[in-house]
Amino acid sequence: MKLLSVAFLAALAILARASAKKRQTTHTACIPQDIVYMVDSSSYVGTNNFLQELSFIKNNLRYYNLSPQCTRISVVTYSSGVYNQFYLNQYHSQQELYNAIDAIQYKAGGTNTGNVINWVNSNSFTAANGGRVGVPHYAVWVGGSSGANPSQTVEAAATARNAGMMFFSVGVGNGVNNGELRGMTGTCMQQADIAFLVDGSGSIGSTNFLKLENFVKDVVGKLDVGANKVHVSVTQFSNYPKQEFPLNMH
Repeated sequence: MKLLSVAFLAALAILARASAKKRQTTHTACIPQDIVYMVDSSSYVGTNNFLQELSFIKNNLRYYNLSPQCTRISVVTYSSGVYNQFYLNQYHSQQELYNAIDAIQYKAGGTNTGNVINWVNSNSFTAANGGRVGVPHYAVWVGGSSGANPSQTVEAAATARNAGMMFFSVGVGNGVNNGELRGMTGTCMQQADIAFLVDGSGSIGSTNFLKLENFVKDVVGKLDVGANKVHVSVTQFSNYPKQEFPLNMH
C-alpha cells in the first residue's frame, strides 16, 4: 500500500468550494479553521503505512498558518478503541506539532470508524478542547481499511455533518470501501468548483511530481466536468504560484 502525499490545502479547497464557501487563499494566509485528523491504526494498515499516514500529516502542516488565531490541529488515532493524541488547543507551532506527531505510537486492532467519528463529534471540537464558534470544523480521515460496520460509519458521519463538521478522506491502498467514504464525506459533486494546488518545488522531484499529475488526472477522470457541472482549475506553486488553467477554461 502507498500513501500519495498531495498538498492538503488543495483538499480543503475542494471541500470548501463544493460547500459553496468560495474564498481565495494562499498557504501563508491566516485562515481560522479547526482541523482534526482521524488516523487509522488498525492491524490492516500495519506499522509502515501507519508511519506514512503520520508523515502525510506532517508534510501538510507547512501549508497552514499555525497559531491560536488561525489554524488549529488535533490528531486522534483509532483501531478497536479511540486514542486522542492531542487537542486543538495543545500545540500551535510547526515544531511542537512535529514532536507530538513523532511521539504517536501504533496501536493495532480492529477498525471501528463509526466510533472515532462519534468521539470526535462529541469531544474534539468543544470549547474546552480548543474548538471555536464560527470557525469551520474539518474532520480528516486518513486510513487504509473499511470500517467493521460501514452503515454505522455513514450514520455517525451524517450525525456529525448535521452538527457542523465537514469531512475529507485520504485513502491508503485497496482496502478502502469507496461507498463508505462517499457516505462519510456526504459530498455532492454534481456541481462544484474544484481547485487543485500542486507542489512543483524542487523538493518534490520529477518522479513525485509525475505521481501528482497522475493523481489529478485520475480524480478529474472520475468527475462529470462541464459548463453547468464540475469546474476544475490547476495551480502549480514553487517560489511563486502559476495558474495552469482557470475554472472556466474546460
